[in-house]
Amino acid sequence: MRVIDSHTGGEPTRLVVEGLPAEVYSSKSGLNVKQRAARK
Repeated sequence: MRVIDSHTGGEPTRLVVEGLPAEVYSSKSGLNVKQRAARK
């Protein structure tokens, strides 16, 4: 897994760049990450 750690307004944030499991779903669309990427 590759991540980018940063700070926004003093709060830590983490962006996952790669290695996120494909089973992670969006609560709004119900699509997984790979399915959402394929739509673009």
